Amino acid sequence: MSLNQVNFFVLPEYYLDNTITHVDSELDGEVFFDDELIWNKYKKHYSMFNSINDILPLNISWSKNIILFGDETSNRLEVLFNENGTILSVSFRIDVTSNYEIILIRLLDFYKSNNLVVIDEELNLLELKLNSFEKIIRNSNRFNL
Repeated sequence: MSLNQVNFFVLPEYYLDNTITHVDSELDGEVFFDDELIWNKYKKHYSMFNSINDILPLNISWSKNIILFGDETSNRLEVLFNENGTILSVSFRIDVTSNYEIILIRLLDFYKSNNLVVIDEELNLLELKLNSFEKIIRNSNRFNL
């Protein structure tokens, strides 16, 4: 990950409608957020994100199980899926050195129309409005590099 990127997780609204008490996993003694535990309950095919290609161009990923929209070193959205095409994880990064506003507005519109929510790196639920994201981006240590 570039030092100039801010990360976000994309989740189904299901996340809000159900009390999930354990959405993290442990690996080598480290606890981390595991959005696969949420997406596994939703059972959606990765094709639901096909229209993101109108916002960020489809690109080649290092993995056959990841669809990459955008540029790995800049603004991008990744969809991780299993062998059946079922979504396991969705995340996106905003490059704070780019003109990201139009991209972010269009992504937020897509999330709204597809009943998706976004959380930040601190696992805070964000309102799907540009100013909510700009506040996170401006307050990130990446913006001030």
